[in-house]
Amino acid sequence: MKRLLSLLLALVLCLSLTACGQRNDENGTLKLYVDGAAYTNVSTMVTAFMEAYPNIQVEAEMLPQVELTISSDYTSSVDTDSLSQREAVLQQHRTALMAGSSDADLYLLTGGTSQFNELNGGALVQDVNSLMAGGVLADLSELLDEIDRSEYLNGVFEAGQLNGAQYLIPLRVELNGIIVDLSDDPVFPEDQEAFLQTLMETYARELTGASLGCAFVVGTLSYPVVNKAELTISLYDDNYAAALQWAQEFRALALEYPDEGKSYAELIDDGTLVMAATNPLLALTGLASTLQQQDTTAELGYVTIPNEKDGVTAEVTAYTFVPATSENTQAAVTFLEWMLSQEVQGGSIPVFPIMGGGYPVRKGCAQAALEQSSFAYTLDYVGESAMTSLAECEERITDGKYSTHYDMELLNTLYSWQAGETELDAALEALYDDWALYLDE
Repeated sequence: MKRLLSLLLALVLCLSLTACGQRNDENGTLKLYVDGAAYTNVSTMVTAFMEAYPNIQVEAEMLPQVELTISSDYTSSVDTDSLSQREAVLQQHRTALMAGSSDADLYLLTGGTSQFNELNGGALVQDVNSLMAGGVLADLSELLDEIDRSEYLNGVFEAGQLNGAQYLIPLRVELNGIIVDLSDDPVFPEDQEAFLQTLMETYARELTGASLGCAFVVGTLSYPVVNKAELTISLYDDNYAAALQWAQEFRALALEYPDEGKSYAELIDDGTLVMAATNPLLALTGLASTLQQQDTTAELGYVTIPNEKDGVTAEVTAYTFVPATSENTQAAVTFLEWMLSQEVQGGSIPVFPIMGGGYPVRKGCAQAALEQSSFAYTLDYVGESAMTSLAECEERITDGKYSTHYDMELLNTLYSWQAGETELDAALEALYDDWALYLDE
């Protein structure tokens, strides 16, 4: 009997040790909701993940998108039925999320100011800072222990933190910059003021041709204009005031030197600045296609525009979070670690599209992603210098930023002012008053 009891105890101990040694995140079902153009290969993503982690089942559902009709003159019109459906579904998710009744384990969302464009039918999250402060998100800080932070862009994880907790995980970013002709051996200072002075004094005639509008300095700032979590409006602080002053100076240059309508090949032949961009991969592949059609090549490079810290701000354009109500946080962390892996970020597992998917948050993955795509020919037309410049840009990034609906409102106001449709000071005062009401809610 004693021997039998000993064997039973040994068996129980072995089973206990086996259970302790097995990660809790290796089992379960993850319910994902996916929104926006940053995730066009959802079925591929789900299949590839479940092959790597067969004990974790994934159920993914795309939130409804707005249907657009493009007319013969290339103007867009929104299908009202699809718009109404999207608005209703987004509101259901917002209500459930804030009420603590969401059935989601993960949201994969497309971010950036462009997501707030009315043609998208609105964004699920209008203000990520309010969401983080609302107590409705799970703390994902343990994910940071599973990855080597040095392999990722600086500052992008910190942008999703509040009070020492990690609530938002970045997956793709944009970088405000300019594609330039490196055969001219241009020199652009890393100091913000010197950089902007160089643009004004050396390249004044080229700014409009490169589509560098008056609002670009505002877009480089490392923090949002409204922060609900901190109850701040930064519209009139030193950095935003300086950016708005630069906007006025660049607007004056645009009026003095209007766009001459040159082609990209002509811009390369006649000058240095080629194209302002926020998604360098998208811009470079587009230029490569144009150069291919013209049977010519160039040595191009990407130059990021310094922020107020003389570093570079990466605007998060694809991100994810876990609702606090999720009972599968461990499985979600496993999924997110996989999304941040070399295979996914580098494109060997095609989760993110090159066109419109944004820039990888993992360093050194941009060229790999490009070579895995149908745009692998790009380097033949824009030169190896393009990828070399992107590697240099990655090392200059200092900050990440989640833009909000209020950042988009500010940019739209500046665009309207640049077009002569509004008076700037009055428009800014109206924005400030509306934002103050929002903070008081």
